[in-house]
Amino acid sequence: MSEHQTKRNWQSDLIERYPRLFTVTENGQSYAPGCPSVGDGWRELVETAVERIAAAVSAAPDCRATDPFIDVPPCSLGIEE
Repeated sequence: MSEHQTKRNWQSDLIERYPRLFTVTENGQSYAPGCPSVGDGWRELVETAVERIAAAVSAAPDCRATDPFIDVPPCSLGIEE
């Protein structure tokens, strides 16, 4: 298996495991604008970060990721500034 196929597989698997974090649907079309486009050396770090983010989001089910430049009321994930 080539390096490109390996990278694509773990990234695709991650998106499939956490669609709420990666998948956006607009006009009936779904896509993953946040697809991790890093090399295999980043895999463990990215997977760990995504697992932790997913756990925090599950603790606040009404919270959703938004564009940081859009003015929206913040949701609390129990993280202090």
